[in-house]
Amino acid sequence: MILKRNAERLQKQLEAQKEDLVRVAGYALLPKAEKVKVVNVPDSSLYKEPNGDSCIGYWEKQTGHEINNDSVYYCPACGKPMSKKNSTLDGAHVYKEGNPTEWFFTPLCSKCNNPENQVPMDVDTTLVPVPQECYEKK
Repeated sequence: MILKRNAERLQKQLEAQKEDLVRVAGYALLPKAEKVKVVNVPDSSLYKEPNGDSCIGYWEKQTGHEINNDSVYYCPACGKPMSKKNSTLDGAHVYKEGNPTEWFFTPLCSKCNNPENQVPMDVDTTLVPVPQECYEKK
C-alpha cells in the first residue's frame, strides 16, 4: 500500500532539510537579509582597498562572519557555488539600484562580481558600507 503524504507536511520537511543542507554547505555563514537590488560599481578595481585589507576581509570583520577557505558557499545573486579556496568568492563593490553614490561590499561569485556587468542583481546577504578612503582611486 502506498501512503500519500500531506502536501503541507511534506513541504515543511523539505524546508527543514534545505536548512540543514544550507548549514552543511556553509551558506548559513553568510547572513541572510531581505533581497535588495544592487549593481556593480564600474571600474571598482581602480579604487583603494579598505585600510590595506581585502574587500571580503573587510566585509568579514564588519559582519563578524568569517568565511572558511575550505567551505563552499552559494552566490547571493545567482546561487552558483563559490569558495575562497578556488578564488571564485569575491568581495564585490556594489551600490543599491538608483543610488550610485553610496557603495557597499558584499560577497559575490567571480562571475557576478564583474564591474562591466551593470545589470541589477537581487542579493540576500548583508551589505557593508564602503569606507570613505575606498572612494579614492589607487
